[in-house]
Amino acid sequence: MNTRRASLLLVASLVCSAAPAAESPEQIVDPVIDAVLASLAIRWGYNLLSAPDEGAASIGKVYYVTTPACAGDLVRMAEEGVPVRVFQALTLSQPLPSPPVRKEWVSVRIDSVILKGARATLYAKLPSKTAELDAAFEALRRTNAQVLVGSRSIGAFDVKRAVASEFQAQGIRQVVDLGGNGATGALAPHAELILQKFEFDQELAKAAQVGFWVRFLELFGVRLAGEQSSRVVQGFKLPTFSTMAFKPVASLFSDHGCTKP
Repeated sequence: MNTRRASLLLVASLVCSAAPAAESPEQIVDPVIDAVLASLAIRWGYNLLSAPDEGAASIGKVYYVTTPACAGDLVRMAEEGVPVRVFQALTLSQPLPSPPVRKEWVSVRIDSVILKGARATLYAKLPSKTAELDAAFEALRRTNAQVLVGSRSIGAFDVKRAVASEFQAQGIRQVVDLGGNGATGALAPHAELILQKFEFDQELAKAAQVGFWVRFLELFGVRLAGEQSSRVVQGFKLPTFSTMAFKPVASLFSDHGCTKP
């Protein structure tokens, strides 16, 4: 079989397999992105951030949280992809032993991280959008959609020691000393999971002649990359090189009444 014939057969296969019942992708883009980010964090054992952003949960800074109440719950939240909301409290004044270096970027196919459980959750959350979700999953799979993910880290013990020294120097003995209303504990990241960019095979998407696919993938990329677009009027915009998840050193949690993990 020559290359041209193989390409024609692939295009025919893409067109025939598309979901004709799908309508508009706008309402499913953000939930699918949420599922992708949670799945990526779970894969590497990181705590997902509730608001991924460039410079969020940075190594060298201390944050307070209002939930969870127990440090041990952070492990469960990482395993289940439950996001953590952090509030910056202070920057460590003592330098860490060495500056964290971003590791080599890894390309991850999105259809490999949206696992069965994540899909089931999306179907349950959006029962009236099953056709659109089916089409979106097919678009991500058929066009080899992928994200580039990198990380940087430093020894957890080094961060723990720097935090203890900082707290002693500033007279911080309990979480209320950090100034946060309703704060339950403090976190200092020692590893960051960073999202660089989203890619898909544009030729395959266009060749399939399925407008839903193209629209969904364009919106997915715009919102994931944080690019400005007059067509995107709602939903979060995620800047390139966003920290999407982190590994914490926990401190100042009272753990009163908590069950040890």
